[in-house]
Amino acid sequence: MDLKEFAENLKMYIEDGLPERLADAQVIIFPVKKLNTSYLGMSLKGEGITAMPTLNLNELFHAYEERPGRLPRLAEYAVDTLCNNTLDLDVSKLLDYDYIKDHLFVRVSNLDKNTEILRSVPYREEAGLAITYHILVGEGENNVSSTILKNELLQNWGITKERLHEDAVKSSQVLFPVRVAPMKEIMAENMIAEGVDPEFVEMMVNSMEQESKTQLYIVTTKGSLTEASALFYPSVMDELAEKVGSDLIIFPSSTHEFLVIPDDGEHDIEELKALVSMINETEVEPEERLADDVFHYDTKEKVFERAEDFATRKQMKELEGTQKESVMDKMKEKKEQAKGYIPQKKESGKDLGPVL
Repeated sequence: MDLKEFAENLKMYIEDGLPERLADAQVIIFPVKKLNTSYLGMSLKGEGITAMPTLNLNELFHAYEERPGRLPRLAEYAVDTLCNNTLDLDVSKLLDYDYIKDHLFVRVSNLDKNTEILRSVPYREEAGLAITYHILVGEGENNVSSTILKNELLQNWGITKERLHEDAVKSSQVLFPVRVAPMKEIMAENMIAEGVDPEFVEMMVNSMEQESKTQLYIVTTKGSLTEASALFYPSVMDELAEKVGSDLIIFPSSTHEFLVIPDDGEHDIEELKALVSMINETEVEPEERLADDVFHYDTKEKVFERAEDFATRKQMKELEGTQKESVMDKMKEKKEQAKGYIPQKKESGKDLGPVL
């Protein structure tokens, strides 16, 4: 059975299992294009239905392939998800920007890998990354329901992209506050949550502190939504740079977080890029990969950029400085030479004599 056949079979199961209140609803199958990923989706459509969750049929099909006999159970899960998790969205409120602005938040993704979807949405570019704007529809214990903001809605509101960005970042900080913490702290929390003995975790963390020469920080958000976009909240990079006492080297761990270390001037950018690329290929799911680049934050110039662009900009400034010094030295030399040269004053009689 391929994905298409699986979808049709699942559709029949769902139609037979719909409750009476949704008996007239239509089960629809359609392609879904989202940031970093695309899949075959399934949802319900019908009179009185304003917003429904969308099932990811690719994920369900993968579960079916692992255990083909679980199709009826997968159908039960699909019916429960579609019928008992309707989104509380008043469509008329989408036109009320004063209401929506408090439900906006930002996300960050790879610019080049999302060119198709970015054509239809407002976004801001940051060194090959795209910051997009989303509307929070609902938030559960372990998940968030949201919809990406389209250009048409921005036009209906009649606001600028600059106003949208300002309001979305402001709202994001309230809905999903930033969390900046040493990596060892996050690791300890995760290990304890998985049942590892706290005393062993403490011993391991202490050992890491003694062996590590460089403090590694994680930048993400608190709550049910963990987002790398928190790095672009106002003053986050400046405050972290002040804390470590230097510029920052920034690694895109995933769409959920950035890893940050101080820039001590000793790191090989190409080696770091190769490391990020390897981790992306072996440890990070394709839909959660942010970039293979390494980034840099210049605390003096307040510039976030690719680390290789920073290196080039630094070299150009040093070259300009050398050239400027060379020009100044030559001007000084000319000035010194000019001091030793005093022109003689001509006598007007001698000049006019031959003429007369």
